[in-house]
Amino acid sequence: MSVGRKAQPQSHGADLDPLAGKKGLLNEDALDQRIAELDTKFHESLAVVKDLEGRMKANKELRYHVAAYASTKNVAQQLKAAKNDPQPLKNSTVQS
Repeated sequence: MSVGRKAQPQSHGADLDPLAGKKGLLNEDALDQRIAELDTKFHESLAVVKDLEGRMKANKELRYHVAAYASTKNVAQQLKAAKNDPQPLKNSTVQS
């Protein structure tokens, strides 16, 4: 017996029979089929989780770009207005 492990009772299979009987999993074929079903469900769920994680990452990046755009929008509008103004120094005069 390895260190840190407790001894398991020998009647382990007998303890599971009532539970297995309730679930209809008394023979090996039924158990194998149920394991395959659960494995399939697990992999389908994992694919959904990975898809959602990818979408969350994309949304996070979009939020970052929207915040960056919002913080520079005013400056961009001022630059555009300055480019469209034929005489940008019209109101300011140089005094010597």
